[in-house]
Amino acid sequence: MPYPAIVDVAQRKTSNAQVEGVIGRNTGNVEGFIANAVIEPNRVVKFDTAAQNVIRSALAADLHIGVYVGVLNSVVGETIPVAVDGVVIAEAGAAITQGAQLSTDTVGRVVTAATTNRLIGKALQAAGAAGDKIKVLLADRSLVV
Repeated sequence: MPYPAIVDVAQRKTSNAQVEGVIGRNTGNVEGFIANAVIEPNRVVKFDTAAQNVIRSALAADLHIGVYVGVLNSVVGETIPVAVDGVVIAEAGAAITQGAQLSTDTVGRVVTAATTNRLIGKALQAAGAAGDKIKVLLADRSLVV
């Protein structure tokens, strides 16, 4: 199965490699967007004000577009790989129960969604604490809990 061209952040070059996550492979569509800030791997992103630019999601009400699936912190102005659907690895911002609906905290980590939060997806694994990496099934980001 061919994979879309993405940026190999470690080598700072474009490649057709599959993006590897901490726990196995990310599956689904990976699109390239321009980082308009430093973004850590496995964090949820949203569009910034400039066309095709992304930044970390910082509010549960943000219109999340996906998860940055690179292996190093992004560099401002570089094209980065963002998974926009499928199963991805995301960093938890707190303990999470398997199957929980997810939104984000103030630094783009996934957390259990509360009423009126916009969803990023569903936890396919539990997280014991902030910083854990878990599998997430990305959902329609227009949905609100």
